[in-house]
Amino acid sequence: MRGIALAATLALILTACDSTPDGPGTIDAVVEAPQPLGAVVLEFTGGGVEGFDGQGDTQVYSALVAPVESRYRVILVSPGGGPMRFGIRVVNVREAQPAVTAVSAVSPTNQFVTPAGLQVRLQR
Repeated sequence: MRGIALAATLALILTACDSTPDGPGTIDAVVEAPQPLGAVVLEFTGGGVEGFDGQGDTQVYSALVAPVESRYRVILVSPGGGPMRFGIRVVNVREAQPAVTAVSAVSPTNQFVTPAGLQVRLQR
């Protein structure tokens, strides 16, 4: 019995050691692609999103397109074709991350790129 109590206490301590504070903040994100991108259109779904910010040379344009679903359409533009880094401002960084789908993309020379190979990596 004592071993079970010790294991339960240890599990609670380890769970409580999450270094991510509760409350508002920014989730850093980066678009990864097999080739340089000039622009990409993403769609985010999920509650708690307050907005989006560009990082580095990435410019961000966003709009809430379906308030009931908390669905945002986001356009990222990177004139130099480098990594597309951006931030997602959320009400609570410890809540579930929003779902993201790549809608379309173009190269730095404005040529169509299939969004199938794109990945968006979210980091807390």
